[in-house]
Amino acid sequence: MLDSADNTNHDFSIVIKGAGLSLLGKVVGRFLSFISDIILTRTLGAGIFGLYSIGWTLFRIFQMIVPLGLPQGVIRYIPKFQNDGSKEKIKGLFLGAFTISFVFGLIFGLLFYLSSFWLSNSIFHKPDLLPVFQLFSFVFPFCPILFISASLFRSQFKMNNSVLLEDIGQPFIGLVLIIYFVVFTNLSFRNVIFSELFSFMISGLIGIYYSVRMFKQVLSPNITPDLSQLKQVLAFSIPTSLAGVFSVIVFWVDRLIVGIMLPAYENGIYQILSQLSMIFVIFYASFNAILGPMFSNLFAQKDKKRLQEIYRVGTKWNFYLGVIPFIVIILNSSKLLGIIYGDEFKSGAMALIVLSFGQLINCATGSIGTLLIMTGQQKSWFWMTTVSLIINSIFCFLLVPKLGLLGAALGTSISVGGMNIAATIYARKKVGLWPYDRRYLKGLLAGSTALLLGWASSQMYLTAWISFITVSFVVIFIFILCLFLIGFDQEDKILYQVFRKRLGF
Repeated sequence: MLDSADNTNHDFSIVIKGAGLSLLGKVVGRFLSFISDIILTRTLGAGIFGLYSIGWTLFRIFQMIVPLGLPQGVIRYIPKFQNDGSKEKIKGLFLGAFTISFVFGLIFGLLFYLSSFWLSNSIFHKPDLLPVFQLFSFVFPFCPILFISASLFRSQFKMNNSVLLEDIGQPFIGLVLIIYFVVFTNLSFRNVIFSELFSFMISGLIGIYYSVRMFKQVLSPNITPDLSQLKQVLAFSIPTSLAGVFSVIVFWVDRLIVGIMLPAYENGIYQILSQLSMIFVIFYASFNAILGPMFSNLFAQKDKKRLQEIYRVGTKWNFYLGVIPFIVIILNSSKLLGIIYGDEFKSGAMALIVLSFGQLINCATGSIGTLLIMTGQQKSWFWMTTVSLIINSIFCFLLVPKLGLLGAALGTSISVGGMNIAATIYARKKVGLWPYDRRYLKGLLAGSTALLLGWASSQMYLTAWISFITVSFVVIFIFILCLFLIGFDQEDKILYQVFRKRLGF
């Protein structure tokens, strides 16, 4: 038997390895998407890219509804059924999750296709959006196949399979197809959407193949699937799904409102700003991927002490990872946009800073949504995201006509930041878990010092590229140096040892 300290160190090692792998996958996946965006903006221009991005945003929102929350249900209930030794229930959930979500995807895709004329003309007042919406409707049936396969891997703590399939595989296939169209034909928004469609189809088929291999003993013809638990799983999954959808729409409703109220080229600029600010999502999504199953297991075991410690350490590391890019963006927003996307995107510099601040709050509050879901508070999280969505929509409709892109950024950051702060306070009162202690002050001190010295280095007369690289290096170096001088915590030393072992020195 492991004692308390050994258990905690073991938990840290799992978090480091799982979140590290997930982080690597999401960084690579985001980099692939980043390359795709550069190709699209440089090839299509801000106007056409703006039309495509409206369709892409709606698709990304609705693709979260199609699986009906069954990926989260798989993560929650597969380990439970395994502990109970019920192969029949595992097989029933396996088959039911794929079947239900695929059929619903077909139905939803058909409804989206039939409503595409109304959406493009009556809602967005842009008739050119009609073929964009129609083409995206064919992608919906294949999304849940990919997501459920990835969740099955995560339920077994096979993070490498999940990362390779969802975080890297799908965007890599999409990028390869985009490059093919650029080189051998011509890149139109139709070909871009075809790339999205085939990337989901191919990665989904790969996911099914390896999922069947992973559960081949349970899927034996001798085992009769027990479908009786699907009602219970859906009762958990659907509210969880809606909460997840609303928590994402809170981030993306500003894009839709910009698409409705402003010209297409401004929507193209705002799409890029939102995409850049999503770099922060990489960090807390990476921790969510491994912390979700750990929260669920520790809560089921009623081991509140370990749950509290994992929650605190995960939040601290989230903040450490988020504060560095936030400082870099504050000091380089205009240069960053001009260097990568062109001078026409520089007008969004201030909006990018505001969006990044909202995302920093998300990092600073840690995996709060995942914590509430995995501790049985999914309905409360659903209502919080619903209220936040309403507030964000109101702010955007009021501020976008007056302030343009900056108004959309303000509305999103205020509503999302407020939601996560409120959820953190709620978790303390309802679940008795709080993510902060004195260890957090080290990150605040290191971040403040890095910001000050980074600003000083930005005042040097250098070219845009050299200045960006110099400031980024100074910020990263000073932040790490400050943590070293103040003194690393025990979990930070474990993190160092894990990376040292992985790097072989």
